[in-house]
Formats: sequence, C-alpha cells, structure tokens
Amino acid sequence: MTKTLGLFFIILMAAFLLFYFWASSPNIDNAQQELMSAPIDEDTNFTKGDTLTIMTFNIGYLSGMTNNLAIEREELIYKNNLSGAKTLIRNSRPDIIGFQEIDIDSDRSYHYNQVDSLTKAAHFDHFYTSINWDKKYVPFPYWPIRFQFGQVVSGQSIISQFPIAKGEEQVLIKPLNAPFYYNDFYLDRLIQIVTIKVGDQDVIVMNVHLEAFDMETRQLHLEALKKQYLKYSIDYPVILMGDFNSNYSDQEAAMHSLLKSKYLRACYDRSTDTNNFTFSSENPSLLLDYIFYNDNWIKKIDVKILKEANQISDHLPVLMRFTLKDKNAL
Repeated sequence: MTKTLGLFFIILMAAFLLFYFWASSPNIDNAQQELMSAPIDEDTNFTKGDTLTIMTFNIGYLSGMTNNLAIEREELIYKNNLSGAKTLIRNSRPDIIGFQEIDIDSDRSYHYNQVDSLTKAAHFDHFYTSINWDKKYVPFPYWPIRFQFGQVVSGQSIISQFPIAKGEEQVLIKPLNAPFYYNDFYLDRLIQIVTIKVGDQDVIVMNVHLEAFDMETRQLHLEALKKQYLKYSIDYPVILMGDFNSNYSDQEAAMHSLLKSKYLRACYDRSTDTNNFTFSSENPSLLLDYIFYNDNWIKKIDVKILKEANQISDHLPVLMRFTLKDKNAL
C-alpha cells in the first residue's frame, strides 16, 4: 500500500511538472515576437504645421468591465466591442495609436486577431506589434477552472498612417515580490520604441504598459522609462504614452522624477478633475493613462478623454492633437 501510494504521488508530480512546463511555454518562437510592416518610402502628404492626432488605448482585450473576472463571457461581447472600437477609431480619426492589452490569438477572446482587425478597419498601413504574453495555458483566474484564460497570445501595438522606419522594445523586469511560478505565467511589461517618418521629420513614439500590482517593480519600470525618454528628448519630437498604472496622486518617487524630466509635459493637468480620469470606464476614479510629449519639439493643441468609448474596455482612451515645431527654428 505504501509503495502504491508513493508511486501515485510520483506519477502525480511528474504529470504536474509536465503540465507546468508545457503551459508556461510559448506558442510561437522568438523570431515571431516582433511583427512590423515593411518600411515604405512614400509621400505622406504632410506639410509643416499640419495637425497630428495620437491616441493611447488599453483595450483590455475588448472584454469591457469583465477584464480579469472569473465569469462566463460570450463571443458576442468581443464581437460587439470590436465593432465599437472600429467605430470609435473611424470617428476620432487618429494618425497614430498605441494599444495595450491587445489580443492576437487567445482563448479568452475567442481567437480574434484584434490588431489585424483594428488596423484594417481604420485603413492604417503601418504597424509595429510586440507580443508580451505568450503562454500555452494561463491558469488565471484561479477558480473556477472553466473560466481560466487558457492559451494567451497578446501584446502591445503601435499603428500609424505614417511609415514606421524602425522599432524595438525593452523588456522590463518581472515583479520583484512575486514567486517564480507567478512570474513564469505573467506577462512581460514593455517599452515599445518606434521611429515614425512624418514628412521629413523622425518622430519617436514610446508605448508602455507598466507594472500594475507591485509598486517597487513599477518604480524600476519608471526609472528605465525615464532613461529611454532622455535618450531622444533633445534631438527628436517624442511622444510617450500608454497605461502607466500610476495615478498622479500616488506617492511614487519615480513617477514624480519622470514628471520632472527636461521638456516633459503631460497632455492634461495633474489634478483631481474627474474629467481627466481614465479608469475605470464604468466609474472613472483614477488617471492611469497618459500622453506625454517634449515641448521643445511639440506644441499641444488640445486633448480629450474619449468617454464615448463607453465600456469597450475597462480603460478610456486618450486623444491628443498637436503640431511639430519647425526644427530649423529651434
């Protein structure tokens, strides 16, 4: 009896380890982790002084306010929210969009390729997508098992009406205070950095999705982000946008250090004005999504929180209009 019980536990442990390593392994190889449209040498019909529009949107894989909840979701939710996102983009007419939490091939969102669908629907020709969550099976939410995410292929994406000359990303550290098995199934937090050709001017666009749950880790993410911003902010127009998972009122030294960076400006005032809140879309009470820019190269015209997005996502998108300053006059 003792030998039989011991053998049973050995088999059980072996099965668990096999599942663990299979589930935490990627679906695609490293060579496919970055997806970019081919650079195109074309006339963008851009004239100095023209107005440009940029949007940041954490679409929460189009799950609305059900994001991360252990509940049954029907395919109709994703179909309707995808349709709503297409309409929103067509109506707001941005030139550049930075997406976070956008699914490419995931069980949780019925395998809709949301990047492809939104890029084509908005007639954008240029994109740079970085896959930052690629697991054969994600056992979250933990219970009930039938509501777990399963296969996840998800990421961040920048799409543009202007050619993307090059792109790269910096993978940020995993949560410092989480156990190894948590991090093995956790997404990578990224800084996407692309160079977009706007007329004869290179514009640097950074798209981020920083750590949400571990403040110590998020501090390190913000410090890494500041270093990247300062590499470009003197010589190029820079847009820094995304889901920072940090409210203006948070007492985070790194956030306040970032805000003091030379030439860095926020697209809206640091205030408790509820009109500036982006999370949650159902009951906005936090400002987590930002567009920053360097005012030595960029002049802001106006900014808008797109409340008409309703509950396509649990975040509301931010839209900013701006012009590029004449580099010859700088």
